[in-house]
Amino acid sequence: MKVLQISDMHLGASLTGFPSTYKTRIRTNATEIINKIPMFMREHEIDGLIIPGDLFDNEKNAHRWIFLINKMFEQILSDSKFVVYASGNHDYWIGRNHFRGLGDYDKFVLFDSANPESSLFTHKGVQICAHGVGYEVRQPYEPIIGKMGLAVENCINLGVVHGVVSGKLPEGKAPYYPMSIRQIESLNYDYTALGHIHESMQVSDACAYSGCLTPSRLQDTGLKGGLVIDIGPGGVGIEQVPLGAVALYEIIVPVKASSFEEYMLRVYAIEEQQLLSDVMYHVIFEGDIGFIWESAYEALIMQSLEQYFGYPVLCKFNHRQRKNLQAFELPTEFTELCEKSYERVIEEIAHDRLNVNFLSSKESMIEKLTDSKESLLASLYELWKKGDGDET
Repeated sequence: MKVLQISDMHLGASLTGFPSTYKTRIRTNATEIINKIPMFMREHEIDGLIIPGDLFDNEKNAHRWIFLINKMFEQILSDSKFVVYASGNHDYWIGRNHFRGLGDYDKFVLFDSANPESSLFTHKGVQICAHGVGYEVRQPYEPIIGKMGLAVENCINLGVVHGVVSGKLPEGKAPYYPMSIRQIESLNYDYTALGHIHESMQVSDACAYSGCLTPSRLQDTGLKGGLVIDIGPGGVGIEQVPLGAVALYEIIVPVKASSFEEYMLRVYAIEEQQLLSDVMYHVIFEGDIGFIWESAYEALIMQSLEQYFGYPVLCKFNHRQRKNLQAFELPTEFTELCEKSYERVIEEIAHDRLNVNFLSSKESMIEKLTDSKESLLASLYELWKKGDGDET
């Protein structure tokens, strides 16, 4: 028997930190994958779909995605295949009322309760017992695996849990539903599908995280996709499949500059790298700098770089030295151009149209931009001169 495992799509996520072009690309890619999965399962003779949580990111933005997922589930179930879905900490609000049209399918299993359950059904003459647990609150830290039912004899037993295995917790992830490898193995399931960690990871011979199917955070780098699980008499085979998921890669650019000119030369040097057009990039400039660097100036430079390159930019600098830039006479044409640009930036921030992921609030962004306006204009003038006065 073969099953497809996907998780952590976080459909409806705000995609904080991504520029608008990337947000559109990720959401379009997610739609394409949802539409593709039923055909992929037919072509590869896959018997069922397993989803261990966080299919959706939040209830507020989920309406459109719930419609698409219902359509995908119905196509899979209409092919006499099965779907097993356990809710996670982001889609803890999901319930059977969101899938009313699937009530007639006996091979649709939804674990939306914090009390572990088991569901028995027949597929191609084979008895399958799905064991799972869902979420009812956002942050459950108590161990739950010990309450799950043991494997049923003469069945293929599948476990579905959104939680964390001891020793496998990445930085920044909360330890919801903690469990150990020994606890999982003691249940004697043929295979256990895990969610919550966004990296593909095989925990044991018969247990794995598929990782997130599409990136929802800037940390979600590397190849993404699902897992095809082949359960047979000789054991379990686990294969990662991309499913057409777009990949996000991180580029670290070390910067040690004593002047604005040195910094900008280093920044634009990344253009010389052979960057692929069919993947996304997150560029991080980090290091020591010795010229003036105010938070508002940093914010504006980052925003300019994001617009220039078309992908997210992050600056991580050690501010060892701060200097006051003396005011000097600027050309009228440049001053007028900057005044227009400056006013537009303020307006964009005020109307939440500018991606300001690097400051705590738009109010502080506007305040800091206003306080450091002269130094902003002076420094940007140096960049403007390099472009021969081009408005870009």
